[in-house]
Amino acid sequence: MTKDDKILLLHFVTRTGMYIYPVDIYNIQSFITGYEAGRKNKCHFYKLCKDLLSTKYKIHYLSNGLLGQIQKLSEKQLTTDIIIFKKIAIEAIASDGLGVEAEKVLKSRIIDLINKIEKAGHSWYNETWKDDWLSLVSINNQWFRQLWNKNELAIIKSMDKEVLAGNIFNKRQSKIPSDNLLNLKDKFDQLNCT
Repeated sequence: MTKDDKILLLHFVTRTGMYIYPVDIYNIQSFITGYEAGRKNKCHFYKLCKDLLSTKYKIHYLSNGLLGQIQKLSEKQLTTDIIIFKKIAIEAIASDGLGVEAEKVLKSRIIDLINKIEKAGHSWYNETWKDDWLSLVSINNQWFRQLWNKNELAIIKSMDKEVLAGNIFNKRQSKIPSDNLLNLKDKFDQLNCT
């Protein structure tokens, strides 16, 4: 996989709705199949994902292909196949290092998600926001932790705990972020203003 493959695929994974509609696993498969064909099968993205699912997650490649692997892992982890695809895709892209430009793509998308945590609410702060967070944030991976300085990572870890616990909305107003996430966002903003 070339540097350009990584950047383009990261753009696709982090902003899928800009490339396909509706965003579903079958349209994702069509896009990736077309991309690989356009690259004359030199990208090896499918193989990287397939191998990662087989080795790390113990979901073997069978006759139902990569989609079958993704669906099996999504059932196992009680989440959507879109979230699993994006997590696996980013992990596969990062498997031999992201590179500076690809790191910027991923980091800027996560910062964009953090910026949507607003006191008055934001039109894109909803269940889709939560799915994007779960898709893009990989606290347990070393390559992800290297994107951030120590203080940023500590805040992102705390945000991730809140998201995983389902504490993203204010109990009184469903589209307003929780007080904990608002406080964490303020801390993150203070780090990046100085």
